[in-house]
Amino acid sequence: MPPHPGAAPLHPEGPALSGHPPPHPGSLARPECLAPYPGSLAPPEHPPPTPTTAPPRPTPRLIATTLLLALTLGAGGTWLALHLTDDTTTTTSSNKAAAPTPPGIPGPAPLPPGMATTPDPTPALPPDYTLITDPIGPTLAVPSTWIQDSARSGTTFYRGPTKAHFLQLWRISEPDFSSTDALEETAKNESNNKIGYERISLTTVPTSPHPETEELVYAFDSSETSERVRHLERVFRATDGSLYAVMVSGPDTAWPHQRTTVETALAHFTS
Repeated sequence: MPPHPGAAPLHPEGPALSGHPPPHPGSLARPECLAPYPGSLAPPEHPPPTPTTAPPRPTPRLIATTLLLALTLGAGGTWLALHLTDDTTTTTSSNKAAAPTPPGIPGPAPLPPGMATTPDPTPALPPDYTLITDPIGPTLAVPSTWIQDSARSGTTFYRGPTKAHFLQLWRISEPDFSSTDALEETAKNESNNKIGYERISLTTVPTSPHPETEELVYAFDSSETSERVRHLERVFRATDGSLYAVMVSGPDTAWPHQRTTVETALAHFTS
C-alpha cells in the first residue's frame, strides 16, 4: 500500500525524533557528552587531596624540656638586655668624659725645677704693718709702731719697743759678692765680736719672691740688753740688679717672730 500523501516517510535507520528536525547535512549532532577536539584542553583533573596525618601528641619529657628551654632563653634575654643597657650607659658616660692621652704619646713636658708657671700674687698687707719708702730707695713693709732711724750712711734702722727689736736694711757694696759671700762675711765678723756667738743655720730660701735669697740665723748674748738675742739676716737680688740685706733682731725667746717680720717686709719689697 503506497504511503499516504503528506505522510512522513520512515527513517531508514529508525524513527525521527519527535519535534526535532533532522540534522543539516554537514552539521554536528548535539551529543549528550562532547568529546574534546584534537588539540583542545581538557578540563583540569584535580588531584585527590593528600591525606593529613594528625601530629603526634607531645610526651611529658618533651613538654618539660621545652619549658626549661623557654625559661633559660627568657633569663638570658633579660640579662642580655640589661647588659646592653648598662654598656650603653657606660659608653655614653665615658664619651662625655675627657679622652685620656693615647698610649705612646707623651704628655706636656714638666717645667724645670724652680720655674713657676705664674708669679705668686703679693699678699695682703697685715693691718699692723706700713709700707715705707726707705731713704736708700726701696719700698718695704715694716711694723707700724717701729720708728725709722738712719744712724749710718747707706743703712737704715727701724727701731722696735726695746733695744733688742729692730730691722736693718742696707745695700751690699762689694760688686763681686754673692748672697753666700755676704752672709759668710757677716758670720765671720759676728763670731769675732759677739759673746756666746752661735751659728744656727745658713741656708737657701726657695720660697722667697726674690732670686738668690739666702739667710743666716745666729744667736749671742747681748751686752746692751743683758739677754740672749737671735738675728735673722737675708740677702737677695732685687729687680734693679743690686744685692740687698735685711736683718731682724729680737729676743731669743721671741723666735720665730723675727722670721715673720722678715718675710712680711720682703713680700712687699720693691726697688
